[in-house]
Amino acid sequence: MKSISVDEQALIRYVEKICNSPEFHSKQVLCRFLSYIVSETLAGRGEEIKAFSIGVDVFNKDADFDPGQDTLVRINAGRLRRMLDLYYSNTGKNDDLRIRIPKGGYVPLITERLDPEEEEINESPQSKENSISLEPSIAVLSFKNLWEDSKKTYFAHGFSYELLVELTKFEDLQVYNYLTVTDHPDQGSPFHKVMMEKGIRFSVGGAIHGDKDRINVLVELHDLFQGKQIWCERHSSNISTENFIEIQEKIAQDISRKLGSEYGIILRQLSLDVQSQKPQKWSTYTAVLKYYNYLSHTTLESAQEAFEALNRAMEDEPQSAVALSFLAAMHGTAYALDYPDSDTSYKASGELAERAHILDPHNLFVQLSLAFKCFLFDEKERFFHIADRMLGRNPESALRLGALGFHLS
Repeated sequence: MKSISVDEQALIRYVEKICNSPEFHSKQVLCRFLSYIVSETLAGRGEEIKAFSIGVDVFNKDADFDPGQDTLVRINAGRLRRMLDLYYSNTGKNDDLRIRIPKGGYVPLITERLDPEEEEINESPQSKENSISLEPSIAVLSFKNLWEDSKKTYFAHGFSYELLVELTKFEDLQVYNYLTVTDHPDQGSPFHKVMMEKGIRFSVGGAIHGDKDRINVLVELHDLFQGKQIWCERHSSNISTENFIEIQEKIAQDISRKLGSEYGIILRQLSLDVQSQKPQKWSTYTAVLKYYNYLSHTTLESAQEAFEALNRAMEDEPQSAVALSFLAAMHGTAYALDYPDSDTSYKASGELAERAHILDPHNLFVQLSLAFKCFLFDEKERFFHIADRMLGRNPESALRLGALGFHLS
């Protein structure tokens, strides 16, 4: 698809058509979101569309709204992308236009529909099923209640929602709500087909049971593309000393860290896939995964692979604040360890970190990179200011907390 120029009134009518469709008719918030970003783009203010402006103008947030702490805009942007995908799979499948919202931003991309044959080649579900997704994405399924006491069903529902909330705290993990599904979607089932078409790689679900004194939560992680279970764990708690809400929060937080953190199961699995493949297109996701592999297995080879992948990602997506920040961190490490050309690395680290911060000042990866830059450049007052902001957000990340603690000490 290619970006095209569309008559302003025609595009406004097209947005109205989308909002009146069965997919969007009952979703007024998403319609306001879509209308706002299209209107701002038509008015020539596309570059000003940020999470803050959307929060204030669409969701009526106050002037002290902080998109870094309040994920409302990011969550609804993900919902809007998924609903547009659903619309173009059903009601709008024959529309001549396509409105997409590229990941990493909020400026809509207006394109023409491909010719049917070309679209079938590029977007057929079969071709998607045969390629392994490297994007960190997970569907949260509803946990089954195996308690003899059916009244305990509310705990299973509550835990499912709690896990969904905890996983959304990891910025590089796309989380999908499938709480209507209680059984793992087998290959060939309708839900499995839908998840595959959306590119969802993993699903997490399980069961809850116990007696009057103890509660057991069984958790299973499935790789949908490979059709197998890759992780399972049991969590037990004595319910005589903790109430149900405290148990839900504690177990959900523990599981979400094991699954979604930089050293978690999902990114470790994706990193292994990257090492066994030679992708034709060096996407930002691939570069990020190679960077995580470098952190987990610090060798000259893994460092070179990560560095090359991040540089190629910058060529493909120069506005990626995450790729910029990771590249800044690698240059900073090269300078700190006095590698050859360390003076060049020193300068590059500072420039890349500042560019990333301009693009996405609220991103935790970007803030950590900037904190490292301030540490190297001896900007103490600014460093402590950034550190206080990051700690105030209570990041669910061993990598970020560990790095920040090291620099603080």
